[in-house]
Amino acid sequence: MLDAAQRFLSVVSVMTEEDKSWAAVEAAGLFRQVLKTDPKSLEARRGLGTALVEGAGAPMEGIGMLTEILKEYPNDVETILRLGHFSVLSSQFSKAVDRFHQAISIDSSRSEVFFLLGDTWLKAGNQDSARVYFGLYRERLPSGMAKDSFDDWLEETLTKTN
Repeated sequence: MLDAAQRFLSVVSVMTEEDKSWAAVEAAGLFRQVLKTDPKSLEARRGLGTALVEGAGAPMEGIGMLTEILKEYPNDVETILRLGHFSVLSSQFSKAVDRFHQAISIDSSRSEVFFLLGDTWLKAGNQDSARVYFGLYRERLPSGMAKDSFDDWLEETLTKTN
């Protein structure tokens, strides 16, 4: 059941607003069922909080749940990243930057966090800081197509924001 809930949640970001809400509600229901049998399940608690924010109709309740998880597990990188993501969505860029730096300080091997920092700074309108973090992300990519594709994407993205 946890896997099914995670699958519903994983497709939320690519759906239309109407379908996004449907998938988030389905995920929330499944996470609640998991929590009935395993109330301490970190994945189910994190998933329910995320689903509530993503479209299941109770964003502040979801943020509260994620914040409570972080009080209990202050080094839970997944929860930190989700809270950072939601900070970006609500244009709270400095809070997002703080969250992403917190994630890096816990686990510096998570190269995607450097991309998230670059993206956050870009959305905040600071292209210089964005370039720094995109550069750190790029350094961690394997040579070849991955770097070439990223370079193309970055050039196109930075050109659009000028």
